[in-house]
Amino acid sequence: REAVVSALWIATWFMSSFTLCVVIVMYFDLSGKWSEYVMHKRKRDVTFQDYKRGYLGLIPKFLFIFIPAMAGICYVKADALHRSPDKWYLSALKLAAGNVFGIVWAGVLHYILHHPKLYKFHKAHHASAPQNMTATAYGEVSIVEYAIPDIPLFGLSMFLFPTHLRLHLIHFAWHGWDEASAHCGFNPPGWLNWFFDGDFHYHHHNNPNVNYSEFGLMDKFLGTHHTQFKLHGEETQ
Repeated sequence: REAVVSALWIATWFMSSFTLCVVIVMYFDLSGKWSEYVMHKRKRDVTFQDYKRGYLGLIPKFLFIFIPAMAGICYVKADALHRSPDKWYLSALKLAAGNVFGIVWAGVLHYILHHPKLYKFHKAHHASAPQNMTATAYGEVSIVEYAIPDIPLFGLSMFLFPTHLRLHLIHFAWHGWDEASAHCGFNPPGWLNWFFDGDFHYHHHNNPNVNYSEFGLMDKFLGTHHTQFKLHGEETQ
């Protein structure tokens, strides 16, 4: 029971953060208030139904994959999550290390899913034209993609480096916000860019040969950063 309750808390923090970001972006998008910040040069043609489609697509995967997976991790790591002796600095190091592991895992699997023989499991995520990306595009992925790259992205931190559950809740809230923000298709200026930065992942949807990871440094190391492709003469506008 303790594991299920913990998983439900994790799900609540993740989805609340994700939903809040989606609602904010959708308002500024559909009202036209962010039209000057849109990444793509072509005309944007997005409606409420586009946002709704992605959001509703996420719910069954979230209920039947995310929550059970998190409950399983919470069950296995119950002592470390609920009775951790870690000081705050050790907890911070654990969260950072787990986040790095998760992002590297997801980046590598993302690259592999672009192989022609495996792309069928990923193509749904690229169904919308890049100028019509929405903050709910995270929900438009196959079950295979959600289970193999995405769940470890979120759960590796808690599985490999468990610490106080309340700190992991902050980690999941950040991931929820980031999944919406990264797909928003906008690049607002100033302090807004700290919260709504759709620039990096937009380039991947505009050119699937770049920006596989959430770490710019990882893509630069692999030679797949969008700035490197511009240098090679390939346009990623």
